[in-house]
Amino acid sequence: MGELLGMEENIGSGKNDNESVDEYSDRLTSFIERLDDIPPQPPSIFSVKPEQITRIYSGRPGCGCGCRGTYITDNPDAFARKLKFFQRNADKVKVNPTRFGDNEHIFYIEHETRYHWLYTEGILN
Repeated sequence: MGELLGMEENIGSGKNDNESVDEYSDRLTSFIERLDDIPPQPPSIFSVKPEQITRIYSGRPGCGCGCRGTYITDNPDAFARKLKFFQRNADKVKVNPTRFGDNEHIFYIEHETRYHWLYTEGILN
């Protein structure tokens, strides 16, 4: 994001008095092209709403098929509790997109003795 601030300074408040319209246009085009190079930020756990949670998992390390833990797929109360847990531990939360869809993510906290996974669906802002 610091790079973006530096680019804003290059654009300033518009065209400089001593540059041509073409020079300003080139500078503006370069700025816009560099914006495309800034990677998107992963969604925040604070952008998740309970109704966007599709399932949660809690289990011991080693496997995620359910043999060492429990998946919950249809329990709004459990989803809300797990979301609060994740938000209280936001500094430990990691997130990855799933391979199943553009708007699906897995938020996870993995301790030495327990894995916590929260699956979401929908656009997270």
